[in-house]
Amino acid sequence: MTLTVSGTELRLVELSDAFVGIVRLSEVDSACEVELEGPWFAGPPSRWMGHAVLTVERWQEAAVRAYDSTSHEWSPAVEVDLMFISELEVHGESVTLRGFSKSSGRWTEVRMSGDSVRAVLTADEEAAS
Repeated sequence: MTLTVSGTELRLVELSDAFVGIVRLSEVDSACEVELEGPWFAGPPSRWMGHAVLTVERWQEAAVRAYDSTSHEWSPAVEVDLMFISELEVHGESVTLRGFSKSSGRWTEVRMSGDSVRAVLTADEEAAS
C-alpha cells in the first residue's frame, strides 16, 4: 500500500532515522528528489514507512550551503550528498532540508524557494505500530 503525505502533514514525518540513498537536484526541471529508507509517520495512525521518495518541485531558486565549524561560517556547497536529513522545514514559499554530508561530514542545508514550491513524500507503508 502506498502513502502520500504533502503540505502541513509533512510535519508529521520524522526523517532523522531514515537512511538517505540518492539525492537528485535538477535546476533544469526545478525539482529535487530524495530516496529514503525507513522514515516514521506520526499518524494517525503512526507507522514506519519502507522505501520513500521526497519530491520538492516547482521552485524558482535553490541554494546549497555548508557550515564550517572552524570558521563558523556558511559557504556555498557543490554536492548535495546528505547522509541523513535531520531537519525538514516546509513553509509557504520554501522547503529546507538540513543534515550532514556523506563526503565532507559538514552540516549542509538545501533550501528551495518560490511562490509555487511543492513538497510531497510518497512511501510504501509498513506494519502499523
